[in-house]
Amino acid sequence: MHLKSDDIIRLEIDFITGEVPPPFSHIFKLKLSFSKNFVNTQFDIQYTDRESLSPEEIIDEGFTMADDYGYKGEIPKLWEGIFKKLYSASKWSNLKTLGESGGIKIARERCTWKDDP
Repeated sequence: MHLKSDDIIRLEIDFITGEVPPPFSHIFKLKLSFSKNFVNTQFDIQYTDRESLSPEEIIDEGFTMADDYGYKGEIPKLWEGIFKKLYSASKWSNLKTLGESGGIKIARERCTWKDDP
């Protein structure tokens, strides 16, 4: 079921590159909770399968030895409309789990009640 973007109060996106070779292969998770005054955000990206590469090989591809990144905090409310618009404009695969071939999975939560005007 595709939700109207106005009804969404939380989005969670998981992505795995799948069979992409290191040092490019990675996974990321983005969690967004829409509140009254800000977007509560958690983002993590982890580069995978690099143990078989030397530091020189990783650096030669334009990466560093510390490319993993995480952010947890609040971002301005104006981003809520942008995220919801992107969600509504995207076609999702409805994957329940992500395997070795990679892919993207989305979970969303909708508001089940509305304030009376």
